[in-house]
Amino acid sequence: VLCVDPEGCGTVDMKGLFSLAATTFLLFGVGVGAAPFILETSSVPLSIENPEIKTIGKLEYRGGLKLQSENSKFGGLSGLAISRDGSVLWSVTDNGNWVRAKPLLDKTGNLVGLSEVSMASLLGPSGIAILSKKRRDAESLFRVKGGYVVTFEGVHRLLQYHGNKSPFLTPGFPAAAPDHIYDAHFNKGME
Repeated sequence: VLCVDPEGCGTVDMKGLFSLAATTFLLFGVGVGAAPFILETSSVPLSIENPEIKTIGKLEYRGGLKLQSENSKFGGLSGLAISRDGSVLWSVTDNGNWVRAKPLLDKTGNLVGLSEVSMASLLGPSGIAILSKKRRDAESLFRVKGGYVVTFEGVHRLLQYHGNKSPFLTPGFPAAAPDHIYDAHFNKGME
């Protein structure tokens, strides 16, 4: 599902959706705490039964990727936010990590791969990685003025990260949320 805000930000629910071009990359992390890892990508058609299908109604499929890594911290991607200029993809994981990548596009603008991928732990308000499983289950993220907001379930809350170039290298601070989200059952909140 693609949602576009009035300022042009795209947000995608990534579970089972992300797929890219068939190549294996050794991708080195950028930024403090980011770790290098091997990421294997392969192209996925819109329809497995009929790979020639490129549209659904007025929507045009511009590429999809399947991502795989032997890194045990990679996976469980829960949300995708795209920088205002489209040059950076950000994602969060069920294990409390952030992932940053630059999309690779072919000459017609279709998604064919990723480069400059990095991953590290999301930081809590104290500036320390969120380690508790029930506190680190990040479910979505969205761009706001001056940074990004990440939603968590388990211990339901929203944390705001400031900055647009490397927001997740800074501590996340509590963001305003409707009171009823705090009453949700464990693992039944903002998924």
